[in-house]
Amino acid sequence: MKLIYVLLLMAYIPCANAQGMKSYNQDFCKQIVKDTSVDKTTFDFFSPYDRFSPPPMRITRSYTTDAENPYDNFNIVFQILNPDPDNNFMVNDKGDRVEKEEKQIVIEFEDHTKIVNDSIDVNHDYSEDKTQSMRYAYFPVTDNNFKDLSTKKVVKFSLAGHEQVMPNDSTNSFQKYLECIKSYK
Repeated sequence: MKLIYVLLLMAYIPCANAQGMKSYNQDFCKQIVKDTSVDKTTFDFFSPYDRFSPPPMRITRSYTTDAENPYDNFNIVFQILNPDPDNNFMVNDKGDRVEKEEKQIVIEFEDHTKIVNDSIDVNHDYSEDKTQSMRYAYFPVTDNNFKDLSTKKVVKFSLAGHEQVMPNDSTNSFQKYLECIKSYK
């Protein structure tokens, strides 16, 4: 009789775990910010974002069903904050201070594989309160890179040689947000 109880318990645990995982994913999907145009042709999706404490990675997607101007912009925004508001993205050029042009993003995964793109523009800005400078880049999510981005943990990334190590909990939520936003269409 004890054997039957053990077998029933073993059968129940995977079912309960699968239901728990489904609920876990749904909780992340509920956190996605969604915006739809008045005419119901343009859709915008964003992972949760606090402008005063921006995460190192966030997911955005904007697409339209308008046949005349179709687009689908699915991106990961990678950001590196620097506590020095006068960070080294300004250079002197013939007596003027100008913003230097920077390119390259390197995304490193837990298994030590990488995605490297030397053509991605790295942009510069300041935090909302102007106390920090920021490097950021829009990295397009494609069918080719979605599997790696959604199944492998990002441990760090660099923008134009400036590195950001990812907190472990951020990587997990990032993967869930990516899956949720991909499923919307």
